[in-house]
Amino acid sequence: MATLKQRLTSDDPDVKDICWLYGPAGAGKSAIVRSLGEQLDDEDLLGGSFFFFRTDARRNVPNEFIATLTYQLCVALPKLRPYVEQAIEKEPLIFDRSPKKQLKTLLLQPASKAMAHGVLDSEDRRILLVDGLDECGEKEQQRELVLALHELAQKFPIKLSILIASRPERHLRDVFEEEPLQSACSSISLDETFEPDVDIRKFLLDKFNEILRRHPLRAQLRKLIVKWPTPEAVDQLVSRASGQFIYATTVIKFVSSNRANPVERLEIILGSRDPGNLEPFEQLDTLYATILRSAPAEDIAEIVDILAILSAILQTWSSVVGHPLGPEIIETLLGMQPGSIKLLLVDLESVVDISDEPDRGIQFYHKSFSEYLFESRRSFSFSRSSRKTHSRLLAACIGHLNKRCRFEPLFSGHSLIDAGTEVAASALAPDDSVTSQLDKFASKAIEFHASLTELTEDLVEAVTEVFARHVADAQSGWDGRTPVQSLAFIISSCSSIAMWLQSEKVRLRPQIYDVTLVLNLRPSPFLHMPPPCGITSSHAAERFSNLSWHHRIL
Repeated sequence: MATLKQRLTSDDPDVKDICWLYGPAGAGKSAIVRSLGEQLDDEDLLGGSFFFFRTDARRNVPNEFIATLTYQLCVALPKLRPYVEQAIEKEPLIFDRSPKKQLKTLLLQPASKAMAHGVLDSEDRRILLVDGLDECGEKEQQRELVLALHELAQKFPIKLSILIASRPERHLRDVFEEEPLQSACSSISLDETFEPDVDIRKFLLDKFNEILRRHPLRAQLRKLIVKWPTPEAVDQLVSRASGQFIYATTVIKFVSSNRANPVERLEIILGSRDPGNLEPFEQLDTLYATILRSAPAEDIAEIVDILAILSAILQTWSSVVGHPLGPEIIETLLGMQPGSIKLLLVDLESVVDISDEPDRGIQFYHKSFSEYLFESRRSFSFSRSSRKTHSRLLAACIGHLNKRCRFEPLFSGHSLIDAGTEVAASALAPDDSVTSQLDKFASKAIEFHASLTELTEDLVEAVTEVFARHVADAQSGWDGRTPVQSLAFIISSCSSIAMWLQSEKVRLRPQIYDVTLVLNLRPSPFLHMPPPCGITSSHAAERFSNLSWHHRIL
């Protein structure tokens, strides 16, 4: 806030008149603007302020904003008021005109007349604060309003500085990064450079101390053997907040209720106690739902699917690959057209960062957003099954490895997971290309995602393709092995998949039984059907020699 105030009150002619403060949903922009407004008002520098709010009909349209701003400037500059009143009497329907026309008629022209008549002091200055611009009307209205405010700052006869706070929506980025705003506006991003975790920790500790002082159960809380809350609990809350104040304020609002035990409420937040019918993250869930509803209705199902996949990938991507997750990675893995991810998520940049900077990649602003997507009691129609999402991701990883290499290390008798790691390590390109990153991720993360899956059609298809490919290789006597020898290695190497299939009680076709009998393998528990009546090892060998293997054997 000190940085903002310094810029807005600076007398340096090189300091720009407009400052854009942007950050993701829940980053604390409104709290900063409100606190700054109080300070400026105390110092007689505030010209006016307006806080847009999407669900309030009087606070989500440009006309209400301009009328309010005009009134506030007349209060801050009383000698301006008669000139504004004359303008309204002359053109009573002015509030139905465009923002640019309104600001010109209601403020620019009256102020110029007042200055010409010597009633305004050219040495005076005022600061305007505009919060939540992204919640004002439609995108084009927001763009027009920014351009109108730029003209107001440039042409107003006294020094006028304007702070505009909003989420980093793409259309607003475009208007601020293009002329005429680019040369007339500075910007401040509410990111990790401002060390939000420090402020969030202080906020939480202050509020918990307040609970200990004022809650009806304060006497019992002070008698607890273990200090409440524990440092570990505070650390966990700060981590989950991801630098976003709305998470911290939501937690405190829930825990501090005078009608509940704060200790139990905090346990619900941390996941160690069943919430029952309570909704501890109601405020946060409403925010997420509002943001998702801003996306086109015809695309929302695919958008939420992609967000769920992103959430699953991000659980292991950084530790496995060591590079930022670029949109081209997901597009390649899922077989999407280049540029599809950015187009799908363009309206959701307040919760997911799709930076053009190569060292940032895709990341969620809120860690709690993933939890929201996978909890149906919170996200309702936007919810996705965590297990099905991991299944889709696992199927894509298996498909990638199957296309990329011949799985040669599979024939060492290792499991598919262990062998996949060796495959990718041997097949990696010497650079950091999309393909090489996917090789590393698909092989090393496959075990983690396999542990979180359930059987889906995509996953069965992916496993089937692995079997089909190696059966085809075996039939042609690949690598000098007989078909039986090759199939022995195939079945051994796919043991981890077989065990997983067992847990899902999947029935395999009789041909697989034939192969296990030929190889003198004891039928595994995952084969949930008795062998065909009368089949013996020799019978199976004879049948195997006459089998016509196709690409689907499950």
